[in-house]
Amino acid sequence: IEAVMEIAPEFSGPMKTFFAEPHIREVAMPFMKATGSYFRNVLNAHKEGKKIAWVNFNFVPAILYAMDVVPLSPEVISSFQTMLPGGANEAIDYCKEIGMPETMCTAQMGGVGTMLRGLTEKPDMALNAASGSCDTNSKNFEFLSEYLHIPFCNIDAPPYYDEGGPMTEYYRAEFKKLVSFLEEQTGNKLDEGRLREVCKEVKKQDEYIAEIYELRKAVPNPLPAVFNLILFGTRFTTAGTPEATEVLKIMYEVTKGRYKRGEGVLPEERVRAGFCYLSHFGGGGEFWRWLEHNGISLVIEALALFNHQHYRIDTSTVDTMLDSLADQSSNMPMSKQIRGPYDYPEQWYDDVVTCGKDLKMDCAIYLGTMGCKNTWGCIKVLMKKLEEDLG
Repeated sequence: IEAVMEIAPEFSGPMKTFFAEPHIREVAMPFMKATGSYFRNVLNAHKEGKKIAWVNFNFVPAILYAMDVVPLSPEVISSFQTMLPGGANEAIDYCKEIGMPETMCTAQMGGVGTMLRGLTEKPDMALNAASGSCDTNSKNFEFLSEYLHIPFCNIDAPPYYDEGGPMTEYYRAEFKKLVSFLEEQTGNKLDEGRLREVCKEVKKQDEYIAEIYELRKAVPNPLPAVFNLILFGTRFTTAGTPEATEVLKIMYEVTKGRYKRGEGVLPEERVRAGFCYLSHFGGGGEFWRWLEHNGISLVIEALALFNHQHYRIDTSTVDTMLDSLADQSSNMPMSKQIRGPYDYPEQWYDDVVTCGKDLKMDCAIYLGTMGCKNTWGCIKVLMKKLEEDLG
């Protein structure tokens, strides 16, 4: 680690974040291995005759792996960029130069600019699963489809969330429309055996995530802040693969070991903070280390938490598996919480309060990109209501 930092000091932030502390390094190593495999798949996809799908972060990659399609997400590219010096600045500037408004989602523009500059493979199709919850997201994908002359499939989401009701059925039908689109684009029919393999991995992954959630309830919280990034980074890139299962299995075992030893943040847990939307990514992850070394435990990170409560993976038939993945997609962070009014049942406020009470949250913190109009539009009333209802 010291040798790498001496040769390439610009990597010192991420190196310290992921590898300096043994309990974090134990989880970071399989995560980096899975991430390396993911990017190799992207780089080699066209050589191997595979299609690349341009997808938003809250798209369920498992259905793509079942169809042998490689997912590529602009937000994933942006997140890795922000860990390095200069961040996503050049890529964002490029997007503005070709005419994208400043108010578009910066979390996307980092990845969009990188791809349009020819620094990663060109996607063969664009797939959007966040309609309704993010206007800039949806317009971005529509724009790229026209700009790159690639096919576009949009999963329409109802304006409200319900569990097992007519809106769930509507979304399931939209998800099956996506499967038909993928079959048309790839020329391959969905294979039931392959779909079941992927769904079984997803089921294992969900079980580990649920167990990790339970361990967060402990005081002190045994989950290091950077584990949140590893958790959702794994889900957004490799969900449904054995590599993702291995990462989450080791994370669970490490966190459980810390729980049994009564280990929390350093030097002591003084505050249990909840990031009720996005986390902070810049500076090589140094912010997460600063939190913990000042006794601030990050018990809630929306991208890591708000996506596993309201569905089950049923591997009985093709229909039940597709319905299960559709329900998972409908529950992805932001897709679920920001779909309707913030204070409607099962929307943003409900999930923040439920998790906040469950995890003994002391304070709520909001971070959003300039493009997050749905959240900026109600953040003042959300915070006022949280102060009133949670103290």
